[in-house]
This record gives sequence, C-alpha cells and structure tokens, in this order.
Amino acid sequence: MTEMTPCAASAALYRAMWRWHFIAGLVILPFVVILAITGAIYLFKDEINDAAHSRLRFVEPTSSQLTLTVLAAAVLDAHPGEVKAYTPPAAANRSAEVDILGEDGLKDTIFVNP
Repeated sequence: MTEMTPCAASAALYRAMWRWHFIAGLVILPFVVILAITGAIYLFKDEINDAAHSRLRFVEPTSSQLTLTVLAAAVLDAHPGEVKAYTPPAAANRSAEVDILGEDGLKDTIFVNP
C-alpha cells in the first residue's frame, strides 16, 4: 500500500472540494437564474404595465378633475358592485384606479379618466 505525501493529500482534497463546489454551482444555477428573471420583472413591473396597458393607464390631461363621489358613481353605473379602494392618478396624464368587488364576488380594477 502506497502512502500519500501531505502535499499530494492536500492536492487531492483540493480537487475533491473543487469538484463538489462546481457540481453544487451547476445544481443551484437554474434557481439563481429564475430568481434573477422574476426579480427583474418585479423591479420593472410599473414600466411593463405602462407599456402593456398604455391605453388604460394614460389619458388626455384636462383642466378639471371629477370628485371621488362622481367617479365612484360612474364606475358603479358601468360595473355594479362595491367600491373597495381608490388610487388617485400619479400625474395629470394618468388614469385613476378604482378597485371594486363585483356582484360575481371577483375583484376588478377599473381605470377611470379623472
């Protein structure tokens, strides 16, 4: 039986650890890629929604603004249900968002030109 020198044993241990580290990296890589992609989507969700739903999220700015009660009445006339939340427009060219609980029990977001 041959005996390994301390230097050869150290090199063998280094190669074994490197191999396990490499294999673990290959196993973890798909999860890291998925986290990076979904994180980027979440980070840019407002920009993605603005591009995908521009006709709903952008309106022609006007000089007068409707009151919340008038907006809520207009939304409930078009979509019967119960108003749950109101998000005012972030800018003059943005639409207001009204969240309703419809008669069917589903939550809907209605975009309104204020």
